[in-house]
Amino acid sequence: MFANFVSWVGGLVRGARTRLGLFAAFVSVGLGCMLSGTAFGQNAPIPIPMEAPNIDWMSLPATLIGVLTTPVVVGIGVALSIWVILRAMAFFRRAA
Repeated sequence: MFANFVSWVGGLVRGARTRLGLFAAFVSVGLGCMLSGTAFGQNAPIPIPMEAPNIDWMSLPATLIGVLTTPVVVGIGVALSIWVILRAMAFFRRAA
């Protein structure tokens, strides 16, 4: 009974210590940013240039096929390799 109580109190203290440490970390970072002025350092707005995208819609399918061919082939190869390894494991497990 006493061991259960001590274990419960230890868990309570451990949890409070963890939460207190997290709270202290948030407070220290927040105060550091606010006191150094880095959180509010920008005074003047900076214009962001907006341009319409120039997309070549006619060559988009060929470009996508060219870009995605290698990852798809590699993915199929990895999947087949995993499948062969799993089949071999099942075969030798059955044989043992």
